[in-house]
Amino acid sequence: SAMKMQDLIVVGYSKVERRDLTGSVSSVKPKDNVSFQSVDQMLQGRVPGLFMSNSSGQIGAANVLTIRGISSIMGDNNPLYVIDGIPVSGNTSSNTSVLASINPSDITSIEVLKDASATAIYGSRASNGVVLVTTKRGQDGKAQVSYDGYIGWQAIPKYLDVMNLKEYADFYNARQEARGYGIREDFKDPSLLTDGTNWQKELFQTAFMQNHAINVSGGNKDMHYSLSGGYLDQDGVGIGSGFTRASFRANFDTNINKWVQVGFNTAYSNTKQTLTFSENDVINTALNQFPDVAARNPDGSYGVPEANDFNTSYSNPIFEANMKENRTNNYQLDYNVFANIKPVKGLNIRIEYGGNRGWGNSYYFVPDYSYGNIKVESQSTRTKTLSKYSSFKQYATYDFDPFKNNHFQIMLGHEAQWGNWESLSGARK
Repeated sequence: SAMKMQDLIVVGYSKVERRDLTGSVSSVKPKDNVSFQSVDQMLQGRVPGLFMSNSSGQIGAANVLTIRGISSIMGDNNPLYVIDGIPVSGNTSSNTSVLASINPSDITSIEVLKDASATAIYGSRASNGVVLVTTKRGQDGKAQVSYDGYIGWQAIPKYLDVMNLKEYADFYNARQEARGYGIREDFKDPSLLTDGTNWQKELFQTAFMQNHAINVSGGNKDMHYSLSGGYLDQDGVGIGSGFTRASFRANFDTNINKWVQVGFNTAYSNTKQTLTFSENDVINTALNQFPDVAARNPDGSYGVPEANDFNTSYSNPIFEANMKENRTNNYQLDYNVFANIKPVKGLNIRIEYGGNRGWGNSYYFVPDYSYGNIKVESQSTRTKTLSKYSSFKQYATYDFDPFKNNHFQIMLGHEAQWGNWESLSGARK
């Protein structure tokens, strides 16, 4: 894990004085009075050499992080994430970020290891860099209770410039005249027309969001604890999108005697995403749909374009966003149990067992529906995934000063890892 202690910084399995650190490390701490929805936002613009790009506009989607540029032509370029000592692969789908399950209010510091020296600690997985995340731990003193929360609204600040109905009628008439065809009767006098349907304004909304986090922590010289819970609910500015996260975290350590310390870190989260907006390409449909088509007809049905000589028949994006179901529901459990043994001065033996479990469910459903000349066949897909990862570490470090102004640290360790991932999917029409 990564933990700053005055002039010491823990990198991988050992502590190094910052003045003696030859590798490139950037440290990030949460800013006061600044609210973050994700860990990605905490890093954005605050780490030299770290480039972040959004894979989609979907809330909770995976941001692509590259440290010091692209390092692989065909392979993955995401860094390795280590959360309280538990490595988490940077491989993500375009839907969900590997960091989406973490409540940013739980974090005390983030360390970014940028150069090749990180591979000496974590192996080839660290070839793209390492992001070390450390969460809150209790401090000496009485129990302290803190609350952090906010509510807000989000909206699109600017729409792309497209033709309204009057402009479209002028264009259509000029096009027909150039081709030697007659104009549409209802476009005979475009000045009498309304502005028609602005599909972008139909598709985007003012979205409500709320975030709440509470933390209870405390301890004494022999025991420390930290308990926290968080809830984030964020509607998307595009209808048919949204993200919800409920999380719980507990960190505990205690001194059994002067030379043995034990403790554990555990976290549980449930994240839900509504993906209909981003997965069905409704933005592209809205930009291409004609302004003479109503979003909804007076009887409440969805409007559809009539036959035209553009040889195109775009579906109704409002139907796409409202009538289809495309969502995920994921659960994740992270855990880490450790013991620190100090039998003699300068020698520290650490034994650690940790890992994570993930349960994922994705749902896709389209009802049997017809509007205009368009007929939609009912279909459904259900996918379940299960992931397991475990690691066992045991290593000893010995610090000593053989003579004045010389300091040595010797480390001997062993680590074993095991992982499994499986998926089951079914579909029906």
